[in-house]
Amino acid sequence: MQNAKYERALILYLALKRLYPGEAEYPLARAYIYIQMGEYQAAKEEALLAESLAKSAAKRYFGRLLTSKALWHLGEEALSQQLLIDFLEEQRRTQVQPLSPALASAGARL
Repeated sequence: MQNAKYERALILYLALKRLYPGEAEYPLARAYIYIQMGEYQAAKEEALLAESLAKSAAKRYFGRLLTSKALWHLGEEALSQQLLIDFLEEQRRTQVQPLSPALASAGARL
C-alpha cells in the first residue's frame, strides 16, 4: 500500500477505536499501520494498548512483536531485543508438550 492508503485505513481504524474501545484487534491494526507510516511512537502506544486488551495469547504476542519493532525504530534496541527474548521464552514455556514416545508411536499406528 502507498502512504495515502495507510492514511485512509488509519481513519477507519481510528473510528473503530471509538466504537469498540475494548477490542485488541483495532489497536493491533493501528500499530501496524503506524509502523508502515514511520510513526513509531504512535505504533508503540497502540501495540502496548493491544497487549493490555488482548484476551488471547496470539493477540498478546502479536502486540509484543509490534511493540518490539516500534522500539527498535525508536532507537531502543536493547529493550526491543529483551522483549523478543522474553517473548520467545514465554512461547517455549507455554507450548503444548510433545506426546510421550509411547503415545506418539501408538498414535502413529492408528
